[in-house]
Amino acid sequence: MLNLVTSSLSKLSNPKRIHRFCYENVLGTTFELTAFGSSKDAHRACDLALAEIDRLESIYSRYKPKSELNRFLLVPIGNSFKVSDDLALLLQSSLDWVKQSSGAFHPGVDAYVSLWKQAEKLGELPELTITEYFQDDFCKLEGNLATRLFPFSLNFNAIAKGLIVDKALQAANIFSPQISINLGGDLSHSGH
Repeated sequence: MLNLVTSSLSKLSNPKRIHRFCYENVLGTTFELTAFGSSKDAHRACDLALAEIDRLESIYSRYKPKSELNRFLLVPIGNSFKVSDDLALLLQSSLDWVKQSSGAFHPGVDAYVSLWKQAEKLGELPELTITEYFQDDFCKLEGNLATRLFPFSLNFNAIAKGLIVDKALQAANIFSPQISINLGGDLSHSGH
């Protein structure tokens, strides 16, 4: 992680001021945090936000082979896996969005992408036999017990980054009640 900018805006005589931090390559994108308060508290808020992002990346990442999500996705179809509260939140949020969007959002969309890429290589339209799998839930969630129901890869990036930003803000709020976070376009803000 490369710290690009750390700046304080306003007069140095003011013990509480606005502090801005910018880091590259946080979840593969730019992380910006703006906090109002003392320099020490702003740095602590930033450290807590970055630590929370790292913690949640180890749970939600599809790029880290040992992430909790990837371990869940290795469970055979129909088998259950005890998930953390954080992964249960991601799964439940995704199930809710599938229902609220009438299936327009679905974490299994990668299966369609792969199918169409293969069809493109063959120069013919794909057989859409996978459509039936999109009619039901991709998993069953009972508390912290998740059962895989979808036989293809699942990708939660559309929801995971937003959850990460919200939780990073909650962590940082301990030291700065007025704060905003921008993580590659996903925004969260508290205070004035």
